[in-house]
Amino acid sequence: MFGIRQCLSYVSLLFLMFTVNQSQANAWFNQSYTGQASYYHANGTGNCGFSPSPQNLNVVALNNRDYQRSNSCGAFIEVEGPKGKAIVRVVDRCPGCKPGGLDLSKQAFQQVAELRQGRVPVRWRFIPGNVIGNIQVKFTKGTGGRFLALTVLNHKFPVHSVALRNGQGQWFELQRKPYNIFVRRARFGQGPFTLRLTDIRNEVRLAPIHIKRGQHVTTDVQF
Repeated sequence: MFGIRQCLSYVSLLFLMFTVNQSQANAWFNQSYTGQASYYHANGTGNCGFSPSPQNLNVVALNNRDYQRSNSCGAFIEVEGPKGKAIVRVVDRCPGCKPGGLDLSKQAFQQVAELRQGRVPVRWRFIPGNVIGNIQVKFTKGTGGRFLALTVLNHKFPVHSVALRNGQGQWFELQRKPYNIFVRRARFGQGPFTLRLTDIRNEVRLAPIHIKRGQHVTTDVQF
């Protein structure tokens, strides 16, 4: 009987640790922020490794603290300034911005303030993204053999973690780099492969995947 109690206590402790860790992971996403906003001439690229987005330049570079070592990449933010509101996507890091600070694209800044003001106080918060279609994965050109490197794109909520399962049922956790690439060096074995994508809310999606070096792959899932 003591062994059962001990086992149950251990399981309860693990569950509590998971709950606390997940709450901490969620904390930065579920609050409002204030800071100073400036603007720059953006094209959609930056530290997050995204491609240019000339069709939608409502983007932002986030201060170091709130960039969260790239955990905020691809997240959507609602910004409110003296003139109005704008919804922007995180594509870059702003090393010179203070905590709470944003460096908005010129197009986005014009929605919240006059350009001549240069820098204005703003209030902002993370929101679900109004994305079209399913999550995409961009494999780097270096992917292949015993090395896997990818960026997750077009997600409604920020991605918290990524893992790969091979055809033999083995799971391989990928490590996230500050430049928003998930990487792993290992013998991955044979497919078929499945990606496990976990978002900031701990929602999990399993997506069958074909590994294609240097190419974009569209999955059949979305958060």
